Amino acid sequence: MSNNIGFLYTRDLYRFFDGETLHETMPGDGFFNTNLVRKYNKIFNSQIANEIPQNPLKTHSVFLKTLYPGLLVGIGSMHGFDKQDIDTRNGFSFEYTSGQPFIPGSSVKGALRSAFCDKADYLLDLDFMEKQFTDNGNEQLEACAKEIFENSSDIFYDAYPVQADPGCRLMCEDYITSHLEEFKEPIPIRIIKVGPGITFRFDFRLSDCGKMKAETKKELFTQILIDWGIGAKTNTGYGNFTKTDNIQQ
Repeated sequence: MSNNIGFLYTRDLYRFFDGETLHETMPGDGFFNTNLVRKYNKIFNSQIANEIPQNPLKTHSVFLKTLYPGLLVGIGSMHGFDKQDIDTRNGFSFEYTSGQPFIPGSSVKGALRSAFCDKADYLLDLDFMEKQFTDNGNEQLEACAKEIFENSSDIFYDAYPVQADPGCRLMCEDYITSHLEEFKEPIPIRIIKVGPGITFRFDFRLSDCGKMKAETKKELFTQILIDWGIGAKTNTGYGNFTKTDNIQQ
C-alpha cells in the first residue's frame, strides 16, 4: 500500500478516529498505545509511491541502492514523546506532496561539495581523475570545485526511492544506544529509517566546464556517494550505497 508516510508520521500519528470524532491522543490516554502501534504498522507496511514522475529537466541519473543498516535523513527535527518506548524519537525528511522519504538536492550538493573541500587527495587518486588533472592537481581541483558549485549551471535535484528489493521494506525501525554516563546502562532509543535494499534515483542537470566533462562529473559524483555516503550517522554505516542498474521502469 502506498500511504502518505510523511502525513502519517508528522501529522496523523497522535490522532485517533473512533468513527465519529477525531481525538488528539497523549501518553496516559487509553487510546495512545493502541493507536500508535496501528499507525506505525501502516508506516512500516507502506510501499514506494508510483506517482513520482520523471524529471524532464535532468540530463543524468544515477541509481544507488541502500546498504545495511539503511539511510537516515533529516533526523534533527523533533519527534516523539519522552519515555515512550513504542514511539520513535527522530525526525525524517518526507516529500510534502507524496509523503515519500527523500534526500533533498541541497543535501546531495553539500555532500559532494564537502568531498572537494576535505578529500582532495582521495579525488585525485581516482583513476579517471588522474587522467584529468596531471599537473598542479590541487589547484586545478579547487578551480573545478568553484566552477561546479558556484559558477556553473549544474543543478542537483532531490533523490527519491524508485524500487525495493524483494522482501525489503521502505521504512523500518531501528535502535540507537546513547551512552550518557560511563558506568550506567545505555537506554535504547527507537528510531525510524529507510531500510536496506531500497534504490534511489539521483537526478542531475550537468554541463561541461573546463577540463571536466558532464559524463566525468556523473562518474565522480557517483563514486563520492558510494565511497562516503550521505545523510546522518555515516560513520556508523548509515547512508552507504552500492550502484545498481537493475531498475524496472
